[in-house]
Amino acid sequence: MQGDSMGFYIAPHYYQTYPFYAACALGLVLTGYGIHRRRVSVLTTIHGLERQHGLELERSRIAKDMHDGLGASLTQISLQSE
Repeated sequence: MQGDSMGFYIAPHYYQTYPFYAACALGLVLTGYGIHRRRVSVLTTIHGLERQHGLELERSRIAKDMHDGLGASLTQISLQSE
């Protein structure tokens, strides 16, 4: 005598499915891309600030040179007029 058999299927949990794996992979890729974009943005900002600081230093140097040159010229004029 043979017994009856019954087939059944146990569905996997959501975290055991291929769409979940694909979503996790996409999430990792997008997170990496976001980190990369943020890093590029910060480096661009830093580069711009360094360039601005360099311009300020150069302007300060030029202003100092002009002031020194103007002071020397005024002193020379003052001495010659006496």
